[in-house]
Amino acid sequence: MFTYGIDSTDLPITGDWDGDGDDDVGVYRPSNQRFYRQVLSSTQDGNPGDQPIIGDWDSDGVDEIGVYRPSQARFYRQGAPALYFGEFGDQPLTGDWDGGADDIGVDRPSNQTFYLRNNNGSVVTLPYGNPGDTPITGDWDDNGIDTIAVAR
Repeated sequence: MFTYGIDSTDLPITGDWDGDGDDDVGVYRPSNQRFYRQVLSSTQDGNPGDQPIIGDWDSDGVDEIGVYRPSQARFYRQGAPALYFGEFGDQPLTGDWDGGADDIGVDRPSNQTFYLRNNNGSVVTLPYGNPGDTPITGDWDDNGIDTIAVAR
C-alpha cells in the first residue's frame, strides 16, 4: 500500500500513462484543476466544476486525460477533438464500446439510460439501472470491448 495525493478533495484516477500495459495511479485535484499522474508530470486541463475522464482516444495503447464540463455538456480530451454530447445532469463515461479507440458516453439519471457514442459517431442507447445507481464501465469478459454496469 502507498499514499498518492495530498489534498483531501483529490479524485483518484487510473490509466496506462506510459504504454507499458499496466495501469498506474493518479489524482485529479479539483482545487487547481490539475492532473497528477504517478509516472508523468502534472498537466493543466480543466476548469472549476470539471469532472476527470480517462481514455485511449487514439488507440495507441497509452491513456490520455480529459475532462467533462457539466456546465456545457462537453467533453475535452487530450489529443482529440472536444465534443458536445449529452444533456445537463448527465454523468460522463468513457470506454471502448466498439473495439477501436476509447470514446465517450453518458448515463442519464433522469431516465436510467446510457448513451454510448461509437468511434464512427453512431450512438447506442441502453436503458439500464435504477435511480441512485452509480454508473461504471469495464471490459468484464476480456474481449477488448467495454460494457456498462452499475454499482448499487
